Amino acid sequence: MPISDITALKAALEAAGLRPNRALGQNFFVDGARLDAIVDAAGIDGKAVLEIGPGMGALTERLAERAARVVAVEKDAAMAALLRERLAGAENLTVETADILRYPIAEAMGAAGAETGALSVIGNLPYYITTPIAERLLQLLPASMTLMVQREAAERFFAAPGERVYGPLSVMTGVCCEARRVMEVPRTCYYPQPEVDSTVVRLVRRETAKGVPAAAFFAFLNRAFSMRRKTLFNNLGREKGVAETLAALGLPAGVRAEALEPQQLYEIFLRWTALRQGEGIWKCAIGTARACPPSYMARRRSGRTCSSTAGAAARRRRRRLPRSRAAAVIRWWPSTCPGTARAPTWTGSSRGARCRSCKRPSAPCGGGGAGFRCAR
Repeated sequence: MPISDITALKAALEAAGLRPNRALGQNFFVDGARLDAIVDAAGIDGKAVLEIGPGMGALTERLAERAARVVAVEKDAAMAALLRERLAGAENLTVETADILRYPIAEAMGAAGAETGALSVIGNLPYYITTPIAERLLQLLPASMTLMVQREAAERFFAAPGERVYGPLSVMTGVCCEARRVMEVPRTCYYPQPEVDSTVVRLVRRETAKGVPAAAFFAFLNRAFSMRRKTLFNNLGREKGVAETLAALGLPAGVRAEALEPQQLYEIFLRWTALRQGEGIWKCAIGTARACPPSYMARRRSGRTCSSTAGAAARRRRRRLPRSRAAAVIRWWPSTCPGTARAPTWTGSSRGARCRSCKRPSAPCGGGGAGFRCAR
């Protein structure tokens, strides 16, 4: 039974003993003509689709009729169970009960026989978590995204340098995607009616975006825009290489991230990353050793492994940074033990370390001896 009009939707909810959960941002779309137009604009015929927040399934029905494979992720367990019952005949549909911010998208789509790079994402995003969902999707870089979002939130995808809402979402979209507005959706198209109007935006991944290290670039952007009125140099913690990178690109030392074009920020990220990796040093952009490039396997092949220093409190005292800006300092261990000429296993703290093979101590932190090279 189609439920793309308000009378059918209310009847289905009443029959199931359910009501819209405002805490989860549930506002159901009840305009069938606009739903058909959205599916046409999404271009999902014969493709693998991830739907976010299917609700009662008005959009899900249309997707299952035209897509090769549909995975619908619904956080409300009762709503997900009802959707499975209603669309039990759709063999190409899988309904998952999960929070999309924690759902393993790449693994789940791989299990469903679809690669993330060929995935089309479509959804009516809850207003209160639009930005976190959009940021996560942009880091995964699916083939396309057709998203229904609050009108004010949609402006972030199209913002230009200097505008109030220009930030990481705008830059990532500009570097990786072609973006366009599909349609405006008035609040009267929902039940219950929200207090704002919506916009449907479509993002298509550029061919040049396939080589973008999206997660690392997003971490860089979050630091660059962390304090909008501060310079890029200060937001990046006055770290080594920032001033040299800006000078090489002909940019003033006092430039702010909000004044730079998306491609300029991406060029800064690439040059700065290359400079730091060339020195064998990397200070993780998000404060954890797991984010330290190059990859773990690449470090193993070169005979080097990565370890962080003592706890966050010690790092904050040493660099005099507030808690939110404490960054992990990464050091490279040598490929051979200085005492035995064999691959070592180092143990110890930032004050010094010993090789488990020969018990020979390394130089203390900052000493620059045989034990390790400190990034401080």
